[in-house]
Amino acid sequence: THVQSQLEKLDLLEQEYNKLTTMQALAEKKMQELEAKLHEEEQERKRMQAKAAESTSPSHAVVANVQLVLHLMKQHSKALCNDRVINSIPLAKQVSSRGGKSKKLSVTPPSSNGINEELSEVLQTLQDEFGQMS
Repeated sequence: THVQSQLEKLDLLEQEYNKLTTMQALAEKKMQELEAKLHEEEQERKRMQAKAAESTSPSHAVVANVQLVLHLMKQHSKALCNDRVINSIPLAKQVSSRGGKSKKLSVTPPSSNGINEELSEVLQTLQDEFGQMS
């Protein structure tokens, strides 16, 4: 019976050893996965930093595009206008009433003061959007 007791203890120790070996293998595998994920995240962070550096490089493409739009607006290039503006055709807007029916409203061409106000609004909107982008 002493030998039987020793064999049972040995069997329990072998089971515990196998369990610990399996746990160690799982832990090592998990560590490798985490190290790979960490490496991937570091690479992604470096790519993002490089992209951010490109975005703030001296080219200032967004600023140049906004400045070009503002310049073209100031020049009032007829090439950019649609037929309504070129031919000074009044704009007819569809305005829906509460009953869901629509009626036409004739809008007269705005005065130069009105145009300045509209351009100021457009400029302000562009500046606000540009401010949000930077």
